[in-house]
Amino acid sequence: MTSLLTFLSSLLIVASFPPWDFRMTAWICLVPWLFAVQSAKNPRHALKLGFALSFLMNLGGLYWVGFVLHEHGGLPWGLAIIGLLLFALFGQLQFPLFAWVLAQFSNSSAFSEKRPTLRLLTLATVYTAIDWAVPKLFRDTLGHSQYLAIWFRQGADLGGFRAVHPVDRR
Repeated sequence: MTSLLTFLSSLLIVASFPPWDFRMTAWICLVPWLFAVQSAKNPRHALKLGFALSFLMNLGGLYWVGFVLHEHGGLPWGLAIIGLLLFALFGQLQFPLFAWVLAQFSNSSAFSEKRPTLRLLTLATVYTAIDWAVPKLFRDTLGHSQYLAIWFRQGADLGGFRAVHPVDRR
């Protein structure tokens, strides 16, 4: 079941990018995966679910990286495909890292279900911190799906990147 939920999340992420452009799915895409991670047997299993999500979303949403490596990098197709597969596995390390942290929190009595608001705020802050700290080739991956959202673009025109992504302080 956890694998199916992870696959569903990756499909929702991929659907938010061109050529499909169902950008609203980016707002809910991680929900099935979060349920999968929450029900993982142990932190190692959660880590695997994170790598699976990273791999599937990169392979489906950023498939063109292989083409770029071949056409503009001059790599033979075999090496370009290997490059794409490596990128797909390691391109979004915030997901496996957060999955491991979430599994650790799930096993901790300090974050019991008695304080769900505190738990949600803490986990959202932890995800944001991990997403900010982990180096990536494409920095704001899920945010790229919102390129058609005129209000986000207008906010960026008026206030720059910080107006639409105030958490990032790089």
